[in-house]
Amino acid sequence: RSFINSVAGHIYGNIAKSRGIAPDELNKILDELKVQSPDDAVRQKVITNVGYYDEFEKAIRNEMDLKEDAKISYVSLS
Repeated sequence: RSFINSVAGHIYGNIAKSRGIAPDELNKILDELKVQSPDDAVRQKVITNVGYYDEFEKAIRNEMDLKEDAKISYVSLS
């Protein structure tokens, strides 16, 4: 259990830092279940925006300077 808490703390710390949210504020958002929908996540600043899969892939291609028809390889964690 302490290992899982350690990993979660590390992940939450990185999320808080990247989103400009204090770690305690992010924990409060999570503990109080303030995110129940994608729009809630945007309002709480946990994510930047909500979009469709093709918009996500377009953003990835832009970030990676890939051509529009380039195949994106994903890694499965399961």
